[in-house]
Amino acid sequence: MRLNRLLKGWKGSEAAEKAGISKNTVRRVEAGLAVHDSNLAKLCRAYGAVPDGPTGFWMPSARGNNFILQTNQDHTWLAMRILASGDSEVFRSDKELTDKERNRLGRYGLASHFSIPLRVRRERSRFAPFLLEIYGKTDVSKAADCERFIYVLSGRVIVQAGDEFFVVGEGEAATFDTSEATSFAPADPIDASHPAPRALVIVLPYPDANVDPVLGRRGVAEDIPLLKKRRTKSKGQRDPVKP
Repeated sequence: MRLNRLLKGWKGSEAAEKAGISKNTVRRVEAGLAVHDSNLAKLCRAYGAVPDGPTGFWMPSARGNNFILQTNQDHTWLAMRILASGDSEVFRSDKELTDKERNRLGRYGLASHFSIPLRVRRERSRFAPFLLEIYGKTDVSKAADCERFIYVLSGRVIVQAGDEFFVVGEGEAATFDTSEATSFAPADPIDASHPAPRALVIVLPYPDANVDPVLGRRGVAEDIPLLKKRRTKSKGQRDPVKP
């Protein structure tokens, strides 16, 4: 996390201000100490990164020299709920998060949505994919220098992108900028005829000249020799076109 901050060219106080958390929280994160999930998520969003989960959370099912595989047996559902502050947090359920249990938690408003992080990111990967099952409105978030891709697997999802709202139906896809407020919500009431919609979501930093392919903005990359070889723009790379 310290490297993410250095690549942005920020002091600890600047990172705290941009993330909306205390300087002490930034210090604790960089020291590897425990902090509230919502504060970690705020800091990661400011860096354009994705927070890690529990130990072993990102371990893939299998890997080779040129691939990483995650099988169905290694899917881990995470239950998410919205706090009074409007942020979301992962919470642990006493029961296994089966289809029935997720439906119970979602229908009673005990969880807003559930997520499966797809643990297939390689060392130099720029994207962060995950599966969402949405029972209520998710938290409203921003991520500078990033865009999101959504493909709806079932049902219909309302997407917020800044001050615009649009519906993505089953089998449809969309991309949208995340520098403004973004969120998801079911387009239809959740009942027996309309189960919670599911969607594949991918977060991807824009490939512009100011963003490191893995860790975000390159603010002080000149001061980190080991990262200089990452700074070369890939051949044929084009400037992004925002939706």
